[in-house]
Amino acid sequence: MCRRNLIWAIRKTHISLHSYPSWTDVIDVKTRMYTSRRGMHREWLLCSSKTGALVAKSASHFVVMNMNTRKLSTFAEEISREMKTHSRDSGAFDRINLKKLWKLDIDKANYVRTSLTGVPHLILEMYVLDNVWLEYRRECDIDSDLRSISARTDECIIDRGSRNEGIVGFDHSLLLQNRMKIARARTEWRPRMGS
Repeated sequence: MCRRNLIWAIRKTHISLHSYPSWTDVIDVKTRMYTSRRGMHREWLLCSSKTGALVAKSASHFVVMNMNTRKLSTFAEEISREMKTHSRDSGAFDRINLKKLWKLDIDKANYVRTSLTGVPHLILEMYVLDNVWLEYRRECDIDSDLRSISARTDECIIDRGSRNEGIVGFDHSLLLQNRMKIARARTEWRPRMGS
């Protein structure tokens, strides 16, 4: 990929939080990667070391981008073959060292944090984050002036049956000064226990 000036860019991410661990809990992080015609997919499972219970899961879709033109590139069979040398069977999850996790791109966390600035304080106090969907539209510069717009929605993306009761959703847009959309997000919040 380097010879062709190609890099990976995150296109979409979905994070589902099943429970919130305490500071003393030990969490196992497992990941798997596989390729398709449209790019690369990465899935993460975070489980309690003690009980094996699922804490959170995440899935990301990566596309290939030309580093010079900043335009999406086709995912050639050559790249797919190159990736297969770095990934195992798509059904297997590999355990990873948590220290490697901290080296991941911090931009994803910054997009989430900036998008959530529009959530009312009352929601942050009385609810916990349940699901996050992110879709990246374009890049921004480090000195770009960004605006976050959030709007409440009553639609739930995930059908939880009777557990949809009390779920609150928000649509978020992250915009440049000229109102071009950089990213959009959807969050769903469930009531805190005891609220």
